[in-house]
Amino acid sequence: MDNACRTCAKRSFIMRVSLPVAFCLLVAFLSPMVPGSVSALSAADLEADHADLVKASFKHSVPSVIPGETFELGIHLKMKPHWHTYWINPGESGEATKVKFTGPEGFEFGQVRWPLPTAMESFGAITYGYEGEVLLIVPVKVSSVVKPGTTASIEAHVNWLACNDTCVEGEAKLSLNLPIVKADQVQVAAKGDGHHHAHDDKGPVEPTFAKWNKQLPVTGHKLLKSVEQSKASASSNKGEIVATWTEDVAKVQWFPVATSAVAIENIKVNHTGQRTVITYKPTVYKAEKIPGGKVDGLLVFVDGKGHRIGVAMSFLVPVEQ
Repeated sequence: MDNACRTCAKRSFIMRVSLPVAFCLLVAFLSPMVPGSVSALSAADLEADHADLVKASFKHSVPSVIPGETFELGIHLKMKPHWHTYWINPGESGEATKVKFTGPEGFEFGQVRWPLPTAMESFGAITYGYEGEVLLIVPVKVSSVVKPGTTASIEAHVNWLACNDTCVEGEAKLSLNLPIVKADQVQVAAKGDGHHHAHDDKGPVEPTFAKWNKQLPVTGHKLLKSVEQSKASASSNKGEIVATWTEDVAKVQWFPVATSAVAIENIKVNHTGQRTVITYKPTVYKAEKIPGGKVDGLLVFVDGKGHRIGVAMSFLVPVEQ
């Protein structure tokens, strides 16, 4: 690793002891011992340098909720230029953003819906995440027994790791109050889609989610003709995916959703015209947590109109004992 970290200390955040962060900590520790070296910044200097590094805010798809219906909550992260946060699988280094919701009885919070990530190089490693901004969307189902005329108080505890030439772990505790109303109290827009598109005191709330929902993975696409997968053999420890397309596509990428049960490494994507060959090396740590040897992944491409699209798909890893 040749990239030197300018500083590595902590403000009101806890530093993550990953490979790059551990390297930074070592540099900061040894600097005072080396003549002519630059010492680590003071806590005050670091606080000023990393102020507002990531701004977290609560978003909601509707200004009020109706018993028996489902709406969406969003955690919006706005990063300073050149800084990034991470996808559900951060790649070869980093740490995924974590969100924990709490709310009143009768509110069921679903899994985070992650927009399409981008591949980035960080500390010499390939990582997956987001630069600029991202909206992490969570569906919320409201029980039909929830009483209208009350207010739903919802809290979210968000933890993230932001990296540039150093990494800083941050957190935010967000809160939101939404009125609970009867269905006949909401004026439904003339779109006829079954959702109420009202405004709050800051203007429309729905367009934010419309924008980011377009960047979520889909379960299939007309341009993806077929996907063939061969199970990685125990001897070669190598897997292969072959995708064929109905027409030429560009910028094909593959993002495996690696977990603590399996690591996916040595990914190579070879794309020509209407055929893509992906090879990978899986290392299984907990076979019992991989039913059928299937692991989730994301196949991303750009179509002829310049739209970036991601197709959710599973792939195989060896789980024989």
